Amino acid sequence: MSKGDCRPPRARIGINGFGHITRLLVRCAIADKRGLDVVAINAPGITPEQLIYMIKYDSQYGPCPGVVSDKVEMIKPDKNTPPCLFIEVCGRKIAYFDKKCPNLIPWQWLNVEYVIETNSNIKTLGMAEVKISRWFPCSNPAHLRGGRARKVIVTGDTVDIPVMIYPISYKSFQRGTSIISAGSPHAMALATILYVLHKQFGIRECMTTITSSYIDNQKTEWRMGRGAFQSIIPMPCGSILQTVLQAIPRMRGKLSLSGFSVPTATGSVADLTCSFSNNVPSVQELAKALKEGNVLKNLANMHEKCQPGWLLQYWCPEEMEGLKKHLPKIECTVKTEPKPEFHLPTFSDDESPRQKPARQIKKEPTSPRFFADQTKERPTPVMEIWEEDHLGVSADVKAAPCMAILDANSCLAVDNGSLMKIISWYDKDMSYCLRIMDTIVFMRHIDHS
Repeated sequence: MSKGDCRPPRARIGINGFGHITRLLVRCAIADKRGLDVVAINAPGITPEQLIYMIKYDSQYGPCPGVVSDKVEMIKPDKNTPPCLFIEVCGRKIAYFDKKCPNLIPWQWLNVEYVIETNSNIKTLGMAEVKISRWFPCSNPAHLRGGRARKVIVTGDTVDIPVMIYPISYKSFQRGTSIISAGSPHAMALATILYVLHKQFGIRECMTTITSSYIDNQKTEWRMGRGAFQSIIPMPCGSILQTVLQAIPRMRGKLSLSGFSVPTATGSVADLTCSFSNNVPSVQELAKALKEGNVLKNLANMHEKCQPGWLLQYWCPEEMEGLKKHLPKIECTVKTEPKPEFHLPTFSDDESPRQKPARQIKKEPTSPRFFADQTKERPTPVMEIWEEDHLGVSADVKAAPCMAILDANSCLAVDNGSLMKIISWYDKDMSYCLRIMDTIVFMRHIDHS
C-alpha cells in the first residue's frame, strides 16, 4: 500500500436498519474470507442488549455459530472522534448507533466504505442522494481521494436507482457509481432463472407466479395485513417486475408476474410458464442443455472471481507464461550413459532362484504450484438443477447458497416443446445475503483495480 493511499486493508461495512436480513448479513460477513467487516449498525428503537440477543439467536437458521459477547463497551475509536457504544461478535467490534434520521448517522467516524441500506422506504434516487450528501459532505473531500468513493447498496426494489444483480447484470456497473440497488430477494432469484433460460433457449413470452414464505412487511395493504399463518395472501409484484426488467431489458413486454404469500417460514418457489424460440423436446433435454451449455459456465466463471484466492488462480499462470516468452532460449546437448539395470532375486518353494526385474515407477512431470488447491473449496454455483434422484421440498432449500434451484422433477413440457412450465426453488434470505457480499467484493475490485 502506498504512503498516500488511505484505503483500509479490509472493506468496512455499515448497515442501516436491523431486521432479519441484517442478522444474516452480519453472519455472512463474519463467515466470509474475503476481507469484509461489519463495523457499524444503526438500529433505532433497539437497545444494544436487544441487538446482541437478536444476533445471537435466529428462529429459522439457529443460533450464531460464533461467540457473541453480552458486554456493551464504550470505546473511543480515534482521538478525533467521540466515544461510541460497541458490541463484540465473534471477536469483532461493531459500533452501535440509534439515529432515527439517516442524515445523522456518523459513518465517517469509523471510516465506513460501504453502507447497506436495509430500509425499504428508499425507492428513488433523490431520497438516497439526500442521505449520501449528509453522510459524506462535500466539504470533506478526503473520503474521495485516491479513487476511494463511498458506496451505498439499497436492498429492495426501487424506482430509478440503478439495479445491479450480481452476476446477472454486472456489466451495467461503472466505476464511480455511488448508489446501486441489489433488488429484492424475489427479483434476484427470478432474474437469475430468466436470464439463464433466455440466453440458452430464447423466451418469447413468460407468465410467472411467485409463491413466497411470509414476510415481515405485509401491512402496506389491507389484504396484506391479514393473518399470515392462516391465509394464502395475494402479493403485489409490480416493484419486483420493474426490478427484473431493469436487470434484463430484453424481457420488457414479454413478462407478466403475480405472487402469493403462504404460511411457511422459509423456502420460496417461482412457477414460470415459458414459450421458447428454440423448441425443447423434453424436460430432460432442457436440464442437459443447461448443464452442457455455456451460459451457466460463463456465470460460474464470473462468480468464481469473487471467491477467496481467485487472483492467484487467474493471475499467476498467465504471468508465468508471459515471463517464459521473454526468457532466452538455450539449446544444449547432454550425453548420458545408460544406467545398469538392477534385478532383485526372488525365490519360490519348488523352483530354483530366478532373476526378476524390479518394478519401475514412472513419474509424470508436474508443473509448479503457486497457490493452494482450490478444488477443496469450490464456489457456490449460480444455479443448481435437481434431477430424478433429488425429490426435495421447500424446507430443503433452507440456507441454500445458490440463487435458484431448477426442479426438473416438477417441470412440465408440451409435446412439440414450444411451451414449458419451469419450477425454481430459492431461499429468499440466506442466498440473497450471500449475493450482497459478492456484490461488495465485485464493486471493490472494480473501484480499486
